Parts: sequence; structure tokens; C-alpha cells
Amino acid sequence: THAHKLAIVNSGYVVKTDSKTGKQTWTEIGRHSPQLPQMFYPATNKVTVEKGDVLAARCTMKNFRDHTVRIGSTGNDEMCNFYIMYYTDGDQTLDSNMC
Repeated sequence: THAHKLAIVNSGYVVKTDSKTGKQTWTEIGRHSPQLPQMFYPATNKVTVEKGDVLAARCTMKNFRDHTVRIGSTGNDEMCNFYIMYYTDGDQTLDSNMC
């Protein structure tokens, strides 16, 4: 996880949608405080991401400043990043080699 000074927790999910009912199921991949050292931690749940699934990140923040904070790359801005290390199953690699 990565954010700046206002983030409390960043969470990642895989979202699967039932093709018949349209119902979504959100399964947590992981969550962590971005205020702790930035590194890869074990996943909360073992998940398989398939074609049509959505990967979603959610960040909870508390603005203690006396002004509006915008998204951006500087320490005066905020960001919500949830990094995932993944692998493909089988003997074929992804065409683009990226998720």
C-alpha cells in the first residue's frame, strides 16, 4: 500500500459479477496501513482473477488539514495505491505481461 499523510488504511479487492443475476461478490485481497513501511505483505485471501473480474482499491483517509486536499504526487497531495504481486498459472505468459 502507498499513500501520503492522510491515509488510515488501503484495501484491495477482486470483484466478481454473477452473469445471471448481476450480483457482485467482493473478496478482500488485502489491507494495510500505508503509514507502515511500504513492502509486500501476504494476501488476506487467496484469490484467482479471471477474465471479466474487476480489481478495486479503497482508501480510507482522514483530512486533519484546514483545506481541501487533491489527488497528486507531492506530499501536499494524496494518493491511493494498492500494489499486487501476481503470477499466472500454466505455461503461457500474458501477451502484455501486465495485469
